[in-house]
Amino acid sequence: MYVKSKVTSKYQITLPKPLRKKLGISKGDEIVFEGEDDRIIIRVEKRVDPVKAIEGILEGEDLEEIKHTAASRILKRKLGL
Repeated sequence: MYVKSKVTSKYQITLPKPLRKKLGISKGDEIVFEGEDDRIIIRVEKRVDPVKAIEGILEGEDLEEIKHTAASRILKRKLGL
């Protein structure tokens, strides 16, 4: 896919909508720029939602028990117990 974008007076560019849609780029995603010879390589680094990342690990577990255990440990640590 070939699309153009102009550089503004503040050296900013807009990612064209067709590319954003094709690559699934969302607000908050990080874009990495690499200079190579006479070109710029732009890569998308998706942010990983930590909750979704461990969803599979916790499948079938009692989430209320996990919350209670975690809260108890944090409280004990803060109280120095």
